[in-house]
Amino acid sequence: MFFNCLDSFPTFLGLFDPSIAPILLYYSYIPIILVSLFFGFYVYFKSKQSLLAKYLFAIAISFSLFILNEIIQWIAVPIALVNFGWAMAPLFQALVWIFTIYFFYYFLEKKSMPWRGQILLLIAFLPIIIFLPSRFNIVYFDIQNCEAGQIGPLWYYLYALQIISTIWLLVWGIVKYRHTAVRKVKDQIILLAVGVSFFLFTFSLSNILGEIFQTYEINLVGPIGMVLFIGLLAYLIIEYKIFNIKLFAAQALLVGMVVLVGSQFFFIKTVANQILTAITLVLVTVFGWRLARSVKKEIASKERFERLTVELKTANLQLKEVDQQKTEFLSIASHQLRTPLSILKGYIELIQDGAYGKTTKAMYETLGQMDESNERLIKLVDEFLDITRIEQGRTKFVFASHNLNDLLTSVVKELTDRAGDKSISISLKILEGKNSELIMDDEKIRHVVFNFIDNAIKYSETGVIKVAARLDGNGVEVTVKDSGLGFDKEDEANFFQKFYRGKNVKGTNVTGTGLGLYVCRKFIETHGGKVWAHSFGLGKGSEFGFWIPVQQLVDDKGKA
Repeated sequence: MFFNCLDSFPTFLGLFDPSIAPILLYYSYIPIILVSLFFGFYVYFKSKQSLLAKYLFAIAISFSLFILNEIIQWIAVPIALVNFGWAMAPLFQALVWIFTIYFFYYFLEKKSMPWRGQILLLIAFLPIIIFLPSRFNIVYFDIQNCEAGQIGPLWYYLYALQIISTIWLLVWGIVKYRHTAVRKVKDQIILLAVGVSFFLFTFSLSNILGEIFQTYEINLVGPIGMVLFIGLLAYLIIEYKIFNIKLFAAQALLVGMVVLVGSQFFFIKTVANQILTAITLVLVTVFGWRLARSVKKEIASKERFERLTVELKTANLQLKEVDQQKTEFLSIASHQLRTPLSILKGYIELIQDGAYGKTTKAMYETLGQMDESNERLIKLVDEFLDITRIEQGRTKFVFASHNLNDLLTSVVKELTDRAGDKSISISLKILEGKNSELIMDDEKIRHVVFNFIDNAIKYSETGVIKVAARLDGNGVEVTVKDSGLGFDKEDEANFFQKFYRGKNVKGTNVTGTGLGLYVCRKFIETHGGKVWAHSFGLGKGSEFGFWIPVQQLVDDKGKA
């Protein structure tokens, strides 16, 4: 048989009287217990291998036991149960302190506390365990008021430890902050130091003031420090990934809302309000759960995107390395090929000139074909050499004042006979007035104009190739128009890419490497200009052009 407290009557489980406690007890204690337990369990089960997560889990459990013990002291009816709650209070407080110190140490030092520190901590808190079941804890119990009549020196010893350790943790955090160079780590240290210090300070101060003034309602304020501690930890998890946990914000929000709405049941009395609160709780739970699922999917998509980004960066680096190796190979191979081709060309010319005896008409025609094929190979090798020089930054540009009209006239004259072989004529419209002098690399611009007109001849069967130059803004525009194959939008967007050959040339007997226009683009871009290609469609002809500035600054090395 239990002796019961005189001011209460057991209405719940035959042991408790919830009506005797202030309403603030339930609103202050129960939501905080639920949130701290959720927080501790969630972090632990998401990071089971983390010692830091285990310490946080221990803090949540010991803190919740302390709060439950406080609730028992308030609402228990049997005197023995109330007395037991008072006697166990110092142990639960001590456990909260010990695990918080372990947590703080591991967070700052990234390692477990050394055995010397653990021994000091054990020595400091050992008296609490030893003297817990003695008069040093509770001197006597006031049966009339159903509470501890007088607390013993063990409580004052515990309060002193709490104050000293709180100050020590705060100072330690500040020192660690000052000696840390990394901004991100400094922010984490100061946030945790503030959270831990505020948690322990409000926790101990509320107990001390409640005891001094014998007003135990003050104790109800103490757990508020845990709210700030959890809030700062949640921020550290979301912002700095200290436990490498995903989706915490959405789940924390859902649990917080459910706890806050659910705690209203301790205040409302009417059935109508209870029904409305229950409906609200269900809606918050359902929609919150759907929100958490959608956020989870979004995070999973973001992680996939980040993985793909990393993979693409890695692949891009590998492609660049392969491209560099390919460029080096082309450079070596092209140089090795250029010499024998030049020697071959020389021998062909010597044979044609009769240096090795009289040549017949058939021999002369065959040698001509050989020379033509050799020229194509030399041109191909030269294109490879241009590519390697451009990509290795070894292309030399000589910028000087040159007459663009003379350059265009010279190239058109050189290609007129070749165009005539296909019954194609070339018209030329030069710049008017005295504005044809440009600062440019004559050889490179000649290469571009020659390439544009040569391509127009290759891909046209008849008609007129119109070459024109005109002033355009602060630069000069040169265009080459033909009535040949034409091309579609896909070709238009890719013509000036390396190794690209248009779909419009499929089925023709015109060979190429897809390098000529790429080299042209690089030459024009070095002049600070731009290139383009336009067509109204297949079979409707095409226009290739470039624009370069009228003025170019020339540096000491002859580069623009």
